[in-house]
Amino acid sequence: VKVWRARPPTFPRERPEGERNLVYKHWRFGLAAVYAEAEDTDWAGKLNDADAKAAARYVLEGNGGFPAWIEPLANAHPVAIDQTLGNELSWEMDQPPGLHGFSSLLYGIEQTSEEVARLFVPRLTDWLDAGGDLRGGEDDAIGMVERIRRVASIILKHGDDDTIQRLQQT
Repeated sequence: VKVWRARPPTFPRERPEGERNLVYKHWRFGLAAVYAEAEDTDWAGKLNDADAKAAARYVLEGNGGFPAWIEPLANAHPVAIDQTLGNELSWEMDQPPGLHGFSSLLYGIEQTSEEVARLFVPRLTDWLDAGGDLRGGEDDAIGMVERIRRVASIILKHGDDDTIQRLQQT
């Protein structure tokens, strides 16, 4: 089942622009292998840092939201999650939002558990504080509004009291 460690997916930010939506068969096979290994309730605790980072790369290969195994992985390796998915989220939030502002990462964060979502709140708050919501042109207005709505929803749902108060003051 160690096949998923050998060639984990690259993130969209690591690929040329024309290849950001590609999905390779070996990534799907690797995703299935992660699911199989994650059936062991102690699997995440047995992973070293490199394996945790490799597993985190498979989160975006699923269809619709984060897999259930993200929670034990995030609980056992929060720094690895931040260094992989957190960095990808920051990159994604710096891209123009496009027509609809859809983000599979934001969608996954919205749908995931409290423990996992809280790992991303500082990055989302920093993005708002840095004026990230003001980037883009008129063509991106609807996408910007949708992205801001999603970010605010995540912060209001999963942020601590200080973060929520700070958001309400802006």
